[in-house]
Amino acid sequence: MFNNTKKTIGIFINRAELPLQHNFCKSIISESENYDYNIIFFAAYELMEGKSSSLSEVPENIIVEFAPVECLDVCVILASTFTGEAQTKIIELLKEKCTCPVISFKESQSGFYNILSGEDRGAGTLVRHLYSVHDARKICFFADQNAFRENLRRETYYRDSMEDCGLPVEESYIFRSTSHDGRGDEAYEYFFVNMEQHPDAVICADDNLARELCNALIQHGIKVPRDTMVCGFNDSYEAREFVPRITTVSADLEEMASETMKMVDDLIQGRPRGKRVTVPEQMIYRESCGCSATDHSDIEEYTRSHYRRLDSIEEKHVQYSMFNVYLDGCNSLTEIKDIIKDNLYLLGDVDEFYLCLLGKKDGEFRHFSNEISEDAEMELAFKDGEFISDETIVFPQKELLPSQNLPVFENEELPKIYYFSLLHNRDKIFGYTALNFKNPIDRLNFFYHDWNVTIGLTINEYFSNLYLKDLLRKNEENSVTDYLTQMPNRRGLNRYVNENWDTWLKEHTGVCFMTLDLDGLKYINDTFGHEEGDWAISTMAEFAKAAFHDYGIAARTGGDEFVAVFCAEPDTIKNIESSLYNQISDVNKNSGKEFPMGVSIGYYYTEIDENSSYEECMKLSDVEMYKVKQEHKKARA
Repeated sequence: MFNNTKKTIGIFINRAELPLQHNFCKSIISESENYDYNIIFFAAYELMEGKSSSLSEVPENIIVEFAPVECLDVCVILASTFTGEAQTKIIELLKEKCTCPVISFKESQSGFYNILSGEDRGAGTLVRHLYSVHDARKICFFADQNAFRENLRRETYYRDSMEDCGLPVEESYIFRSTSHDGRGDEAYEYFFVNMEQHPDAVICADDNLARELCNALIQHGIKVPRDTMVCGFNDSYEAREFVPRITTVSADLEEMASETMKMVDDLIQGRPRGKRVTVPEQMIYRESCGCSATDHSDIEEYTRSHYRRLDSIEEKHVQYSMFNVYLDGCNSLTEIKDIIKDNLYLLGDVDEFYLCLLGKKDGEFRHFSNEISEDAEMELAFKDGEFISDETIVFPQKELLPSQNLPVFENEELPKIYYFSLLHNRDKIFGYTALNFKNPIDRLNFFYHDWNVTIGLTINEYFSNLYLKDLLRKNEENSVTDYLTQMPNRRGLNRYVNENWDTWLKEHTGVCFMTLDLDGLKYINDTFGHEEGDWAISTMAEFAKAAFHDYGIAARTGGDEFVAVFCAEPDTIKNIESSLYNQISDVNKNSGKEFPMGVSIGYYYTEIDENSSYEECMKLSDVEMYKVKQEHKKARA
């Protein structure tokens, strides 16, 4: 893969730009420097649990169908970053499709190897700390029912430790919120309004819950930690910057990443491995439980980096808004690609970027579906500071990138690190992007998924508009075209005359208005059937199209009526009329039909001036045609 001989690790992750996921990616990449493997992050962007949006219906499990799992040497999944049905389906697909070992990171999955954190056990450690160090007796537990499995494990360790400390655990000590908003206010009502004795401490199942509870307590005049101690889990950025800083339990991501890469290496090299490794949790005691922090270097560094990031986001937000504006209404793929080129810097210090389209190509059109197509087409390639080629390259999708088709990929023996993301809306997949950074540990920024969404929707809009324009053109053609003869109909004839009238008037052009009416069409239809009548109409149509092609327009304006409007000299008009009669005569001699075919032709010729009108010219042409038709009737009689 990628035209090198390295083994390849595929990592499935959702919302890679979020802090925990970013720290995992950074730790894995840093640890991978000790090994010699390609790493591919298959980055999805399903919304996290507890958020409501129509985008949550996007089937992110399709990322497994997209990934060439049969070519990977080890797969790693951050199952906890996916939620609900998407998580279930991804795990099922990995079990079904993977022939290589699969490692589940941070969440235990049967049938997989597991790298786990002991952080859930931290609930018990927090109970013992609050009891022995801060003399807490009434210690309550606050969880989010939506994250049931993870919180249940933490609740179990909480209950066991309370029992070990000889502390009572009544059911009223545990509150499980089912809301998405206002959870802190709900917990305040439950613990501090409805209870006669306020808790000495509340252990929250995550830092967000802890922060929300602290806010609610402070608003009601309850001091943290003086009146009530509050602790959380996950060591989020919010826990570090909140005042008071929140005591929390954290997974040791660096050590877990190290254990993951050791396990990957053992599995690839065929060394025996146990199915499970548990890395001890990190306890971080801060002011919210009453501990005094002596080292503020971490919060100081976080604050500095936080404001640097805010400055960068604020500046890029305006630039990203303009990126959206520029892409809106693009009229060509070339224009879309040029705008992407000009705004690639929004993603950071990118070393490589590729845009590939999926779907079925049909001429200038492309039809998208909810399935991954077998072939992909590279539309844009950026590498080493320059765009390699604007030429479209078709290659098997499972190769991910067309390494055999681009000379720039040849003989690359250094291991590669890429992020791949699908471009889609709720029900169609348009393609995907791939990128890596000059500095491998650079993060996917907060614009990355918005960038992909914008490009995907722009591509879909472009091809949808292209199809609609073609459909409108065809409808327009059908509205001015006779279905049987494929000649212009009366509407098409009128349009032609209206478009040319001013020119004829200005130049006093000589124009002939000719009416051609089939003789005896009703008799043919009634006696021999409509198929024979259609034959007569189509035969006349072919003669008329050929006769007037170089001079003007011929149209079928009724069941048996044709009209020609054309510019020609009087002698040419006579020749055309004679030729048409001769062709009809020849048909009657050679067709073998049981009926004769006839036509009555009349015309009016004039030089167009201010007194001329289209309607009057056609009326005079009809008069001449009816004179001829009467003569033909007398001749047949």
